[in-house]
Amino acid sequence: MFLWGAIVFCWVNSLEEIVMTLVLPEWQHDVLSLAHALKLASQTNESIVE
Repeated sequence: MFLWGAIVFCWVNSLEEIVMTLVLPEWQHDVLSLAHALKLASQTNESIVE
């Protein structure tokens, strides 16, 4: 059972990394989570609009 839990955890982690890559308009280093990526993306969009 532990093996399946580890597989699911790694799968979710990989999906999060893919979504973070798609959300960010340009490459950023050391983005910790999807929440941080969304925050960076919204800050970038606000600076473009201004």
